[in-house]
Order: sequence, then structure tokens, then C-alpha cells
Amino acid sequence: MENHDGWIGPYRQLLYYLRVVGANKDAEGRPIVNGGVALFLGIEDENNDIAVFGDAQYFVGGRPCNLAAGLRSTSYGLGVKVF
Repeated sequence: MENHDGWIGPYRQLLYYLRVVGANKDAEGRPIVNGGVALFLGIEDENNDIAVFGDAQYFVGGRPCNLAAGLRSTSYGLGVKVF
């Protein structure tokens, strides 16, 4: 069954969350995220909004973690259904 429990909010809040949880980073220092994420207008700016689909994952110590579930557990942004 597909997970539609997503999240929407400012990109800077997603980046802050990933810093706090110690998410793995790539060679350029950016968090490694797999799955569905969509920046509005495709513009990578910390003040832009981002939608995170239920299948999106980040990694801590190489272990996959559900990004939408993690963000929904915070006071940041809004938990939404994403299709």
C-alpha cells in the first residue's frame, strides 16, 4: 500500500530538521534524500516551500528513515496527504 502521508513547509525547516537529526550528507555537504520531494517552481532557496511525499527517505549512519514521518512529528510545516 502506498504511503500518502506527506508534509509541506519551508525548505529551511526541512534543512534544519535534517541537521538536527544528523542526516548523512553528500560530497557537497547537502543532505542525501531519496524519493519524492518537490520544491515549488523548482527553485532551491531556503525560503521556498517544499512538498515531501510519503516515500521520501533520508539516512542517518546509512540507515534509511522516513522524511515525511520525521517532519510530521515536529511543529514545522503541515502534515498533508500527497498524491
